[in-house]
Amino acid sequence: MQGTEWVSSTAAADIVLQPVRRYLDTHAAGLPVNTDTLWWTWCAAGALLFTTSTISRSLAARLGWILFGAATAAMVYNAAAAPTQPVAAGVTVIWWIVFSFAALRRGSSAKSAASGTDADAE
Repeated sequence: MQGTEWVSSTAAADIVLQPVRRYLDTHAAGLPVNTDTLWWTWCAAGALLFTTSTISRSLAARLGWILFGAATAAMVYNAAAAPTQPVAAGVTVIWWIVFSFAALRRGSSAKSAASGTDADAE
């Protein structure tokens, strides 16, 4: 199977998404919400943190994005089958790093733009 077929078949995404779903299903007992609500809350939180980190560069959103990535990797490691745990967590971290290029990139601030300096050069 070629690389483009592997990615387009969503197998790469399922390495992360299926263990997260299993983790939420397994650990939802006793909560006043169902697992679908937890799943969509996790998805919405990730999308919101990524978008806010990318667009507004808010420090709180960036810290949230970092914690979201760490929590996701922990859920994947915990819920993946025993022999695949390190690989599944590693793929999760790679995906998170790729998305973090946009979410955590440095941009020029209003202060540096006004003074004529480049914040990326610091």
